[in-house]
Amino acid sequence: RSSDLQQARRELETRKRFEQDKSFAQEEIGKVLEREKLAANEHLTRAILREKAATEEERLKAKRFAQQLEEKERQLKKQDEFYKEQLAKLEDRSAQFYKLTTEQYQKASSEVEARFKRYEATPICGDLQEKILHCYQQNPQQTLNCSSLASQYLHCVNSVKRTMLRREG
Repeated sequence: RSSDLQQARRELETRKRFEQDKSFAQEEIGKVLEREKLAANEHLTRAILREKAATEEERLKAKRFAQQLEEKERQLKKQDEFYKEQLAKLEDRSAQFYKLTTEQYQKASSEVEARFKRYEATPICGDLQEKILHCYQQNPQQTLNCSSLASQYLHCVNSVKRTMLRREG
């Protein structure tokens, strides 16, 4: 019996040691898990903070770009108004210049008409002139085909000149 009792004590001690070792192992595992959890939380917290900072930076960039865009639009609108104003001034000056030029032309035209009487002139050798023009239009690349008509026209013009010089002289 004593051996059974010793055997039971040894088993009890073994079981006690086993329970202590088990408890110690669970504590150690718990500590390791806690450290891992803390490290993961810290890593996650840093990642979240970095993301928040990046998001804030992007928001500020977007805001800055929006302000720059608004400023550019204001400048473009200002330039557009300036150029419209300049164009209106130029159109006004052009209209004034046109009016003045037209008035001056009318005045000069009236003065010339008053100084020189009008006379009507009839073209000399008009039928030949028409034939030559028609021939040139029909033969733009072969104008030599019209040389006989041109010769007749020159002869006609010279004949009229001589007749007029005889009348005047």
